Amino acid sequence: MGKKFKITLIIAAAALIAAISILIYNAGTYNNLVSTRGSPKSVSDARDGAGPASDSPSSTGQSSTQGEAAPAPEPDTALEKKDIDVLNNSLQYDLKATLFENNRKETYLKFDYYNDGLNVSREFDAQSIPELSGVFEKSRELPAGSKGYAIRPVYLDGKYSKAYFIFEGAPDGNETGTAVYSFDLKKIAINRLFAETGLFSDLSFTKDGRYAAFGYTSAKAKGVSFLQVVDCKEDLLAVSKNLNIKGKPIGQAAGLKQTGGYSFVSWNTNSVAKLKGVFRDANSGTPVQKDMFYDIENDAFLNPDGTPLSAGTGAKGRDTQQAAKDSEPVKALKSFYAYLSSGQYDKAYDLLDDRFRLNVLKQFGIDELSKSDINVQEFSQYGVFLRAAKIKNIVGEKTEGNTSHIYYYQALSLDDGDKVQPIAVTMNKSAKGWRIAAVNDGDPDRPPFK
Repeated sequence: MGKKFKITLIIAAAALIAAISILIYNAGTYNNLVSTRGSPKSVSDARDGAGPASDSPSSTGQSSTQGEAAPAPEPDTALEKKDIDVLNNSLQYDLKATLFENNRKETYLKFDYYNDGLNVSREFDAQSIPELSGVFEKSRELPAGSKGYAIRPVYLDGKYSKAYFIFEGAPDGNETGTAVYSFDLKKIAINRLFAETGLFSDLSFTKDGRYAAFGYTSAKAKGVSFLQVVDCKEDLLAVSKNLNIKGKPIGQAAGLKQTGGYSFVSWNTNSVAKLKGVFRDANSGTPVQKDMFYDIENDAFLNPDGTPLSAGTGAKGRDTQQAAKDSEPVKALKSFYAYLSSGQYDKAYDLLDDRFRLNVLKQFGIDELSKSDINVQEFSQYGVFLRAAKIKNIVGEKTEGNTSHIYYYQALSLDDGDKVQPIAVTMNKSAKGWRIAAVNDGDPDRPPFK
């Protein structure tokens, strides 16, 4: 059996096992949820600020005082409703979001979901979400195709039991008055995280659900791009208007002279965001865009290979001081990671030695994988998964002649968080320069890792 076929078979088998596991889990979860729907163990509908409501999603009750009979109030009737899409939904919560307007011209947002198997229903009116006031009527008055007075799709972050949504309010030219909200499904509470007028991007979440980022520009800020990052665990802004949680410009240690703000591009790892930074060219004085990598947790800008961008490096995206200290083999290794990070898989493939050997797949029944087993197109498929890998820190290096051994910790962003593993790489020097000859698992219990 050839190595390529064996690899493909193993990957397919793993995917099939994972799919079956998910189906079994979801089937069990779904049966459990269905068995609790409509049971006595359900949380009654309630509208925030208006007391308990009846079983109807659009009615509220009033109580009499001192035992005297009170006239029955006219029941609220839902005259208009709009279902809001829910992204990243799950059978665990089965979240539904609906926008209602009743016969009293009151607008409210209703969430229906499961919490630990119990059916929960909660309504929020304009007291909790000011943008709700008259939203249906205002939206009808807008010219066809105009933005404003709408809720973008709700995103469920199941890991932290929260839902996030962007509410577009009054239009102002091409911009809208926009607010970002979170809804805590456990605490049954709404939190207004941010509100501003501008042109906003959609929320983008890390694989592990810890952070969500978005960006916006504002005419009153003369077109400056602002980065916003939500810490979903703490339910607060970790970055607001390009300022960190302490109110200081992000990544100050890098000493960058930033002029036009930062635009969010994508998540590179679970804690590193790829940005577009706007700087002023030292010679012409014209604005220039540069790719940047920002580490949220360490409030630091990084080079594409994952190493810190130090003060005095300008906006070129390279730490020249550190690069001067790096040996030629280390520079080649860092270039390999930089190419993976930027999606230049052909250049990363070119940094593999013709005798390249990969010996970290033994648990899958593959003793060894060589460069001859994969071409550049096949390597690019692996590269899509490896682009989230970065060098965390180098702990050792030994170079003798045309051979160099480099020991380091690699961080790989996965859905359940960052996985850090020790790696031992062998580099060979050829006529083309230093190339990666072998990649092996490092031994955490032996030097230089221990």
